[in-house]
Amino acid sequence: MTNEEMNELGISPSAYRFESHPSIRVEWRGPASWAIVDYGIVLNKDNQWEHEPSPSNRSDDFIERTRYPLNEALRRALKAIEENNT
Repeated sequence: MTNEEMNELGISPSAYRFESHPSIRVEWRGPASWAIVDYGIVLNKDNQWEHEPSPSNRSDDFIERTRYPLNEALRRALKAIEENNT
């Protein structure tokens, strides 16, 4: 199915995986809010991985430092993969 067909049907992905590093993915967390995830840890805006608490235990500060717009999340995930593979 093409992107155009998905758009016409109102289908949008909730996660992106990367062939070069399958455990790292970008996951939807809400409107304009995406997280970079690797087995229960998330990448924060200081480029450090930290444990992601359960939803009811996520503070506003945690959400602010670990959520991104989609384009930024994809860019940061690709950079993290590149750094991990070197």
